[in-house]
Amino acid sequence: MRFSAKKGTGVPELLERVIKVIPSPRGDPDAPTKALIIDSWFDTTAAWSFSRRVLDGSIRSGQRVTFMATGNSFEVQKVGVFSPHPKELQALGTGEVGFVIANIKELTETKVGDTITDTRPSDRQAPPGVQGRPADGVRGASTRSPPTSIPSCGRRSTSSG
Repeated sequence: MRFSAKKGTGVPELLERVIKVIPSPRGDPDAPTKALIIDSWFDTTAAWSFSRRVLDGSIRSGQRVTFMATGNSFEVQKVGVFSPHPKELQALGTGEVGFVIANIKELTETKVGDTITDTRPSDRQAPPGVQGRPADGVRGASTRSPPTSIPSCGRRSTSSG
């Protein structure tokens, strides 16, 4: 397959091939909310913001969510995607990656790699691979086992080796 993004030749065919070869995200859009934090940054106008991938269900503005590793709960103020600039949406659905702003003032109130669930107790279940040890006495909360490698979260190492 020959293509050139600069000239625009072959791009539609390449995109069609990507759609056919790469499987769509798995997950149940009707299941309770389950999402993973994959990055975080501080925004002076919105406190801590997080990039999340929704595994099941959806995350909506106004929804109350719980961070399973810490047991902290927050109301979601905004959700959206970068395309390439921030674009606010009503909700992030299953398989989507986007930002969530939930008025979190301290980074210690949650962790990259944490699972976000709906605050309703019956809906708080961790995804597979998460140990069942309650965090801070929160019923149903769990923490992940230590990672074998730590994701860069947008930062690059400057050391060689």
